[in-house]
Amino acid sequence: KNIKTEYVEIKTEIPDAEYENKSKIPVQKFEQSNQKVNSLKSKTKTIVSSVLTQIKSEENKIGTHGSIIKHGNNIECGESYKEATKGKKPRKAVSGLARFSPEEDKILLDAVETFGEKIKISELAKHLKRTRSSVRNRLEKLKTEKKKSRSFSSTEDLVIVEAVVKHLAGKSLETLNLPNYGDWKQIGVQLNRRQTHVRNRWEYYLKPWLLQHYSGTLNLDIRRMLANYLADNFEDLESIDWKEVASRDEFKGHTEVSLHYYFGAYLLPGTKLKMNGKHQKVTLRHIQDKENEEFKNSKLRKVREKVLVRQKEVIDYFENFVKEQ
Repeated sequence: KNIKTEYVEIKTEIPDAEYENKSKIPVQKFEQSNQKVNSLKSKTKTIVSSVLTQIKSEENKIGTHGSIIKHGNNIECGESYKEATKGKKPRKAVSGLARFSPEEDKILLDAVETFGEKIKISELAKHLKRTRSSVRNRLEKLKTEKKKSRSFSSTEDLVIVEAVVKHLAGKSLETLNLPNYGDWKQIGVQLNRRQTHVRNRWEYYLKPWLLQHYSGTLNLDIRRMLANYLADNFEDLESIDWKEVASRDEFKGHTEVSLHYYFGAYLLPGTKLKMNGKHQKVTLRHIQDKENEEFKNSKLRKVREKVLVRQKEVIDYFENFVKEQ
């Protein structure tokens, strides 16, 4: 399928009637001869006893510091954990887990300073009673939090696309991804970025651009449709089934991940801002009302020329790669 050479602004709203009889657009598969991909995982034997000793020493400094840390709560000397947390709810992050406290951050940084890249994530996670992924992500954030945030360049986007499409053989775009965490980390090192940022760039932008291109929905503003569908089919934010939402024809070109991100990055913050700090929980009805009001007032989203150019570069690169195979 030839790529469109011109990009035009797509209408914001598509009548529901057009979707009722719309046939499902099959996701194009790019077949190649089966290739065996051997991923070598380095196994490094590390001594973690001193890490645990160091961690435990932080807890045992009750006499010196007057408190210890457990799940982000300070516990005074002679006070049990149950007493200290009675009537208190730990401040939670977006993931639902308690935020890392300064004391926990210090434990992680001390472990990094002692063992560097040989740090044992599983042992730290077990001791802090957190998931390995949350500890790993926190460590990466602590290492790079001083680095200035910057937009992804065209070169960086193409590096990411090139790394991912090498695994295209026999797969569809919807399932296309890098095999494991180590592959994303390697690209992150190459681009001097956190691996989570690199992966999110692919999942939130690059992959949806390609999917939407083949589905004919590139740059379609789905804010109103998404807000209406969620409010009409789910009780609250926690009950949303993103897999079911992504299966709908009107959201072709999106994945569970990209829809969830779109909702959290655009619909939810916009509604909170409109409510102007009112002390009430944002509901799906609030979001629906806000989006319908903006559509009524013709506040439509416009895609910047810079984004259109970048989209074309990414799609051209992908199409050329496929042709060469």
